[in-house]
Amino acid sequence: MNRVAGAGLLVLAAVAAWLARGYTVNFIADPVGPRAFPWVAAGLIAVGATFMLLRPEERAGPSLPSGRLRPFLLALVALGLYPVLLPLLGFITTTAGVMWVLARLFGGRAVPSAAASLGLAAAMYLLFVYLLSVPLPLGRLFLAGGGG
Repeated sequence: MNRVAGAGLLVLAAVAAWLARGYTVNFIADPVGPRAFPWVAAGLIAVGATFMLLRPEERAGPSLPSGRLRPFLLALVALGLYPVLLPLLGFITTTAGVMWVLARLFGGRAVPSAAASLGLAAAMYLLFVYLLSVPLPLGRLFLAGGGG
């Protein structure tokens, strides 16, 4: 199972590195800056995946209970869709949606999870945009119909 997960993570790292090729930053930043973040993340994922591939298989290791596999897979799907939906739906909508899905998977009730997810996403947006001066996407879907 470790080798299967390691191979999957190695593919994920390769896809992340390939997608990072076209990542541009529209503001002046230090030499490392935000442009390097996807490359660093892909590299760390690749290193961890390589260790998983090379590590000897354990014979009687812990396994994921069958009832926990579905929420785990749904969390992976939600996190995998996050970078795809971010440019389209924008930071607040995408972040709140993914946070809501994860909260529900951890047993949260629908309405309180939605309120907390939306509040945290909005607070994070304000923190990044106004305090840290890091531009975040508003979403092409919302910009296409609204700006005239």
